[in-house]
Amino acid sequence: MIIGWNSWTSTTNVERTNSIFLLEGKGTGVPRKSGKENWVQAAITGALEVYCSTGGRPQFRQFPPFANQQGDRMRQYCGDLIGILDNARTILLEIKERECRYNMLNEFNQEQHEYNLRFEDLGVPFGYAYNQTLESDLEYNKFPREVNWPEITLSQIKRATPHELPGKCPNVHEHKTLLD
Repeated sequence: MIIGWNSWTSTTNVERTNSIFLLEGKGTGVPRKSGKENWVQAAITGALEVYCSTGGRPQFRQFPPFANQQGDRMRQYCGDLIGILDNARTILLEIKERECRYNMLNEFNQEQHEYNLRFEDLGVPFGYAYNQTLESDLEYNKFPREVNWPEITLSQIKRATPHELPGKCPNVHEHKTLLD
């Protein structure tokens, strides 16, 4: 079962409903998505959809934004993956590709990070997700895959709230996985 989402979904200072909300006002300065980040996002989305489709687990509904819906203007999304677990717990992730050799998040944007810190302080359930393994070692990319590939994939993706992320070099050993 997916554990740990509650730390991102506390109701502090934010009214929760059964639907995703758009954040209005100054956004996050979201940079254009590189092709490299797309493989991490595809792995997370695919694994969540399959993992959550099993009975007894939270059901996952994603609201994928179009490119013109992401950004730092009014009525735009501040994350790459926006969804709901069951009918109430919001998932809002900014996805980054981690260059494992140098332990650096590609496309990390300090201005965006500062806005994300503010969103977290307001109670917005926002988090970063990044790969802890090389692309070739990620179970999602292996063929044939193991039967439990969604669980393996989710355990190979790390997550951190903005306050847990010190900058472009994440503390991989202290961050939980999407499956924790």
